[in-house]
Amino acid sequence: MRKKRMAEFEAFVAKNKLQNDQFKTDEVEAAVSDQKSDSKFERFSRFLNLNCEQVLRYQRSGTHLSGTPLLATDRAPPPSEIPPCENCGAPRTFELQLMPHLLSLIDVDAMGQSIDWASVYVFTCSRSCEVANQGYAKEYIFKQDFS
Repeated sequence: MRKKRMAEFEAFVAKNKLQNDQFKTDEVEAAVSDQKSDSKFERFSRFLNLNCEQVLRYQRSGTHLSGTPLLATDRAPPPSEIPPCENCGAPRTFELQLMPHLLSLIDVDAMGQSIDWASVYVFTCSRSCEVANQGYAKEYIFKQDFS
């Protein structure tokens, strides 16, 4: 059985080697270089390395790194057109973000049918307006993926 599996593997490698040989070295290096040019991801990764257990990053009216939340990547759209508060009409401001480590703690970090995010940003009313007879106001959430 083991010899058969090894033969299958060697056939697979031989077949795919021919496909991989069609790429020139400079094309491969350009593709790798392009992957490395995601400055927001590099900054996000450095932050995660320093705070690897963090699941929530709170910064009410926060301005982190150029007046925005800590964005996960250049390759996905950042939060834009944040709607005003539905209760009083005031602009919303960044308050907190959910970090990717939370996924592993709520047991949804498996491949396949699962939720996933790079970061989830929560924007709240800049006036912290009162909600009559309800106690809670509808806030705005933006989910950023890695791609």
